[in-house]
Amino acid sequence: METISWHDAVEFCRRLTDRERARGAIPPGWEYRLPTEAQWEYACRAGTETAYSFGGDPAELHRHGNYNEISGN
Repeated sequence: METISWHDAVEFCRRLTDRERARGAIPPGWEYRLPTEAQWEYACRAGTETAYSFGGDPAELHRHGNYNEISGN
């Protein structure tokens, strides 16, 4: 999904929660929401315990993502 603001995503989660509660599809106290930064990182790391998701060697960064030193900035 592109060009959606954080506020729009939060509002979507609120409306979805309201709708699903009204249907009885989710228990009281449960809600749909965006993950926290820590939850997002935990999910992305897939259980790894190294400094990076691909291991601990920063010399391998260029093989696994874009970062300032190679992006031209």
